[in-house]
Amino acid sequence: EFLVLKADWVEQARVRMAARMPAEPPLPPAEAKARIEELRRAAKADLPARIERLSQLTGLKYAKLTIRASRTKWGRNTISLSLFLMTLPEHLRDYVIVHELCHTVHHNHSPRFHALVDRMVGGNEKALNRELRAFAIR
Repeated sequence: EFLVLKADWVEQARVRMAARMPAEPPLPPAEAKARIEELRRAAKADLPARIERLSQLTGLKYAKLTIRASRTKWGRNTISLSLFLMTLPEHLRDYVIVHELCHTVHHNHSPRFHALVDRMVGGNEKALNRELRAFAIR
């Protein structure tokens, strides 16, 4: 009964998910493995300096950074960033890092958390989040 009541919503969600732009085109398995290693090297070269710069700029401190091949979570005082951030435009990488740095102050997605993120990104949180949601990692 629940599914019947929510069938329209499920279909709309399916269409929304299908419409997301892949950050990169899908690759055959062997090429995908090589691409992940390429992204890992690029992430290790880019993300530590980027998070340090943004931490200094915002005054938000973190204890540790890890870089992983997570696809669903793009951090608390130990921040875990996905190497797939490297497939995004630089300004969205910065937005995700600022979002994660804000979790060092608010360990949730409360209105206070979002107000902090919004302040840190010059009042553009909603627009940046909307832009980020247009990308999908496949």
